[in-house]
Amino acid sequence: SVTLLGRRSESWLGVPFPSGSDVGVVVVQTYSPGSPFTPSDQETLQAISGQIGLAIERKRAGEDIAKRKQLLERILDNSTMGFAINNTVTGEVLYVNDAFPRTYRISREACANVGTFFQAIYGEREELGRRILADVASNDPARMVWEDVELTDKNGDTFYVSARNITLPEQKLIISTAVTLRVIADT
Repeated sequence: SVTLLGRRSESWLGVPFPSGSDVGVVVVQTYSPGSPFTPSDQETLQAISGQIGLAIERKRAGEDIAKRKQLLERILDNSTMGFAINNTVTGEVLYVNDAFPRTYRISREACANVGTFFQAIYGEREELGRRILADVASNDPARMVWEDVELTDKNGDTFYVSARNITLPEQKLIISTAVTLRVIADT
């Protein structure tokens, strides 16, 4: 049952708008006598209602993407494996979890961009740095895996890192993963 609120309209026009599994209605009415809505008015209102439905769907999709991003970041943030996501064009680091600099025994600031990272890790071992950069530039997945790379931290302790890069060329991204497998202290 419908309850009339206010005065009765002279002319009323309503069209549905779909939004996912929901359906809403856009309604317009006029109180002026002799001003009925035309088929052209109905077409216009249908076009408007279609846009409203699309806007609602986009908003819901955006909310869903935000929730998924939050979930993935929470997983990565709590992982013991180091993760970094870099823009392959600019070298900008888009994401680094806490385990990444901890794995390489460097500061988070050293992970600000690819250049500072390479300087912090391979500054004294330029040949190794060049080899890894060449491997990355090759875009060959077989060359994007490094096992037991021997590194030395600022205290002179030797440690080993295994790393893998995953390229996403269509998004101009590279995902770097790293784990410390063993540590040898200099005595």
